[in-house]
Amino acid sequence: MKRTYIFLLHLCFWLLFAILPLSTVFIGEESVSTGERFYIFIVYSLHVLNFYAGYYILVPFLFIKKRKLYLKILGTIVFIVIFCLIRYIVIRYLYLNLQIEIEEKMVTKMMSFFKNPLEVGFVYSVHSFVFMAYAFLMRSTFEWFIAQKQKVELINQNQAGELALLRYQMNPHFLFNTLNNIDTLTHTNPEKASVGIIKLSDIMRYVLYETSADFVELSKEITYLKSFIELNNLRYGDGFIQFEHTSASPDKMIAPMLLIPLVENAIKHGDKKMGNPCIIISLSGGKEETQFEVLNYVSNEVKQKDIVGGIGLNNLKRRLNLLYPNRHTFETFINDKNEYIARLCIS
Repeated sequence: MKRTYIFLLHLCFWLLFAILPLSTVFIGEESVSTGERFYIFIVYSLHVLNFYAGYYILVPFLFIKKRKLYLKILGTIVFIVIFCLIRYIVIRYLYLNLQIEIEEKMVTKMMSFFKNPLEVGFVYSVHSFVFMAYAFLMRSTFEWFIAQKQKVELINQNQAGELALLRYQMNPHFLFNTLNNIDTLTHTNPEKASVGIIKLSDIMRYVLYETSADFVELSKEITYLKSFIELNNLRYGDGFIQFEHTSASPDKMIAPMLLIPLVENAIKHGDKKMGNPCIIISLSGGKEETQFEVLNYVSNEVKQKDIVGGIGLNNLKRRLNLLYPNRHTFETFINDKNEYIARLCIS
């Protein structure tokens, strides 16, 4: 909590506390002598001193540092006794030595009050305890807000570090798969391998310079996705992957490299014996939500094993939970046509 806010809260507290006595002393209908005003000012100042001694000394020393119970009780009693003595000495000195001009009946009442030590001790102890309790409540509240803020900051830092780690894990995973594709092309079609290297260069440029941001424009993610698809079509043949997109909001922001794990998973587990297209990708949506679906065919053998997806899909699920909590749906299933469908909706 900023110091300015703390100062304003303290100021409001004391202004509210002082409204009643100050209105009686300075704007009340009854005339009040200068001596009585001075007396009220001194009492008010003693309350302020009591409060801040508890706020800055007693509460941090005894309660925030989690002392033992008997030390808390003993420290509180000593604190109250000290302030009772200070207040008694100050008030008695004012009346006996400075001879403040106040009404005679008030002098009689105060002198009678001082002649009864038990009454003085009880009243002053209650006052001291009340202001110490105020100090404890206010200081504890501020400390709680500070602790909550630090907790939120720590969670955000941990999530940012975790997202960076997930992104780091994803990039090498993609790079290894792509290099394997190009390596295959160097043996079968060197010309296509050259084109593949250019495509890889474009893709890595996006990975290195765009994905450092938390979110990128959907249009950039689509361009990256197209390059990735073209790179794989070089290896498996034109039309191996079919991509359709009808997004009405290309400027919508999305987490970078969020869609590619589904495509990678389809390539890895898809039945490549099927006629093209073996993988059908569709992207649609507007300003409110984005739908992304990847369909690939799987063999009976793969169907029986149940596709797990490996690190790619696991990282995707974790990123979705961190970046889009309660704002996404993700499902995968295999229908009776041996079509494996991964469907993601982000709002």
